[in-house]
Amino acid sequence: MMRVTMEFPFTLLDTAVSDNRKRRLHWTVNALHVRETRNAWGWEAKRQLLEDPELERRLSSLLPPLFLEWRVYFGRRRELDADNIMASLKPGRDGLVAAGVRAGAGPKVVRGSSVEQLYGEAFPRIELVIRDVEWEAWAPLPDNRAVSEGPGGW
Repeated sequence: MMRVTMEFPFTLLDTAVSDNRKRRLHWTVNALHVRETRNAWGWEAKRQLLEDPELERRLSSLLPPLFLEWRVYFGRRRELDADNIMASLKPGRDGLVAAGVRAGAGPKVVRGSSVEQLYGEAFPRIELVIRDVEWEAWAPLPDNRAVSEGPGGW
């Protein structure tokens, strides 16, 4: 299993596009926030790829399906639920696809993601760990094998 870690500035976590705030904004304002955030993530990713050619080689060696582990380091205690953090990170995911870091964001490419919130850090940041998923863990069952041995084939 291979892992690649990328680090992004905390300012890219745009809470303006979180689900709670989205309801209060006009859709054009919301679309502008999403576009600006997506572009900022994409340019930051491209900058990192240009500065570190080894990073690009490691990213290209990852084969789908992938699992994304987001670690958000807050400088002070801040309560955000996982749904709002994931909504705030969605433009970032799209920006990484646009920058060429990942081939896509569909279920065939990304099998899952997790968010971890950490507090009391001196340097607020966002870490993204991209790892490949073991093929055997996601392989479908063969057609000739029953899913369960219970009564009635259930």
